[in-house]
Amino acid sequence: MKTYFMVPCFNEFERWDHDYWNSILKIPNTFFIFIDDGSTDDTFQIISKIENSYTNVKVIRKNRNSGKAEAVRTGFEYCIRSVSSIALLGFMDSDGSVDRLSIEQLMQIALLQSEQNSEAMDAYWGSRIKLSGRNIRRSTARHFLGRILAFLFSFPNHSYPYDTQCGLKLFKYNSDFKNVIAQAFDTRWLFELEIIERWPSQNGRQISIWEEPLTSWKEIGASKITTREIFRIMSELVTIKRLQFNSSRAQRH
Repeated sequence: MKTYFMVPCFNEFERWDHDYWNSILKIPNTFFIFIDDGSTDDTFQIISKIENSYTNVKVIRKNRNSGKAEAVRTGFEYCIRSVSSIALLGFMDSDGSVDRLSIEQLMQIALLQSEQNSEAMDAYWGSRIKLSGRNIRRSTARHFLGRILAFLFSFPNHSYPYDTQCGLKLFKYNSDFKNVIAQAFDTRWLFELEIIERWPSQNGRQISIWEEPLTSWKEIGASKITTREIFRIMSELVTIKRLQFNSSRAQRH
């Protein structure tokens, strides 16, 4: 059984790191699904060459940009329809920000817990915590944005993750997971939060998440978040808070 990673891509040509991906794609027992989310540059040509060179790569092309959330969900849906033997499903960013060691460590923890305990966590998320000996390079602004998000949504769910927006996440593949991603996301950027808030309404309980500190993270420039997207994110915060309120009210009754 393999671990399947969704890799959403949008106009990645200028910052594509060939050496990085040549290393990542050699991680044992992994399969990578690259989703070209309506790129207008040569991203599709790059990932198509990778698909022709590796047996553990599938490329999906979307005709128009639908946002990171739906790009990832497109990959999830492909796996559910087409793959019969899945250990874990997850996603990672395409920009080369997370190192191979962190990916392998997160996979190992998730697989060991799943094999040893049928009641293992629902999800395993990387966390960009600046511990001693770790090489975590993030902008101060994004770090504080992440802390603000965690604070805003930690009530009433006190087990909220420390780092909700890290671009490396794995999920235990089962019916609970499929319930949560069955419908299109209402958000484009904050869908990890949407997954957390959907879980109780779909499965009758809170999602359980194991956070694992990354060994290395480097923030890559040329952010896709434009001024327009900032306003969209603000709107999505309201959407998530509404989901959280509805979920909390349903659980009380």
